[in-house]
Amino acid sequence: MTIGYQDVHGVLAADRIAQEAMRDHGMVKAIDLARQQLVLRHWDHDRAFTLAKDCNVVLHDQESGALDNIKPGDHVAVVYETPGGSDVVCQIARTSASFTGSVAAIDLPHRAVSVEGVFGAKQFSVANDCSIVMNNTTEAPMTELRPGQRLTVSYDEVNGVNVADRIAPAEGAREATTAQANP
Repeated sequence: MTIGYQDVHGVLAADRIAQEAMRDHGMVKAIDLARQQLVLRHWDHDRAFTLAKDCNVVLHDQESGALDNIKPGDHVAVVYETPGGSDVVCQIARTSASFTGSVAAIDLPHRAVSVEGVFGAKQFSVANDCSIVMNNTTEAPMTELRPGQRLTVSYDEVNGVNVADRIAPAEGAREATTAQANP
């Protein structure tokens, strides 16, 4: 809250009061819709929030969404309140675009990946804080990516460069497993 005031003969008189939204941002470490809980990670610090029952979700291009659109590894911004001293999220914004396709090429030294989709291919620079979601973790290394793997990449376009902030198996895609024949 910001309060503007004037000093009138030694008495402070408020002439402007403005409530500012409390905001935080980070990577979704965990989200539990049954318990209405969200844990954000910002660098090496985790912060737990309660989700308001009427929490508003904003997606790419100001599209309305739902809480089930928010997944571990997503980079989000939240607006929250502190009724009764607890942090309650009333809005979550996940504004990255997404692209789904199969991995065509991986360039580990340059932290880049090329993905071919139904309507063409896209090249992505993998951000240093990109969440790679594999094997039940949001911190998998790029070496877990494989050619042909179906992925969904969340990204932002920055000066003509597609910068990936989350890479995960595409919905419905199964991770490769090795089959063993019975002797």
